[in-house]
Amino acid sequence: MSCENDSAPSAKHGDDARPTCPDRLAVQDHRPKDHRAVGAEEQPVKHETWSAIEAIFAKHPVMKAEPVDYEQIDAAADAAGFQLPEDYREFIHRYGGAIVGPLPIIGLRQAQAMARTESSVFEVTKHFRQQGWRGVSEWLVVSVDHAGNPIA
Repeated sequence: MSCENDSAPSAKHGDDARPTCPDRLAVQDHRPKDHRAVGAEEQPVKHETWSAIEAIFAKHPVMKAEPVDYEQIDAAADAAGFQLPEDYREFIHRYGGAIVGPLPIIGLRQAQAMARTESSVFEVTKHFRQQGWRGVSEWLVVSVDHAGNPIA
């Protein structure tokens, strides 16, 4: 498959990565257009899940960044025009940003093990919007897969 933008760097790895193609079909957002909260229809994260994440980060502290105050999270979300779901807001508060399993969960801080371009969910979203990826004007990019595709 050919891409007009083959020289564009990947959002995940910057200039070192394989190029990505903004014309590829981005992850589809099936929420109604007037729904501003990312993933708000999902069930809350269970206590057992938070405990499992804490156990992973206790063994591998380089996988998480530093906590972020709720006030800073809310100010950044307001400035970007997004209402964050409570669980994602809590994740950013606890960890700042992190790698969970094989993928980054981009927040407002960069974990030591994350790529340099993964420090701010709002900057990553802005990057994909500037690159012209379909759908990203409607949603917040909270992760990037290993091929450089945005995940909402």
